[in-house]
Amino acid sequence: MPVQLNDDSAPSKAVLIKMLGFALLEIRASDNLELAKTLADIFHNLPPHLASKWSEGSNVEAYEKILNKAQRYKLKNYIVELRKSAEHSLGKDTSEA
Repeated sequence: MPVQLNDDSAPSKAVLIKMLGFALLEIRASDNLELAKTLADIFHNLPPHLASKWSEGSNVEAYEKILNKAQRYKLKNYIVELRKSAEHSLGKDTSEA
């Protein structure tokens, strides 16, 4: 079942950028080629999305795409934890995430 979010439950653009940075670090440091390829597949559409005109709801659309692809790989929980780490890194409260 596809993930659908509302504006209140999606991360900000800054959090999405931080998540991408963490994913790239994971890819670079990974000894597991399959995990690296999977993370690349999950996040590869995020940079053009971030570079396009950002409007209300863009963060929802971007995060839904990430979560839905991660869900297919059974990595949804990993992405949720990655988001929490990104929010923590940016000093955001993750208690409601």
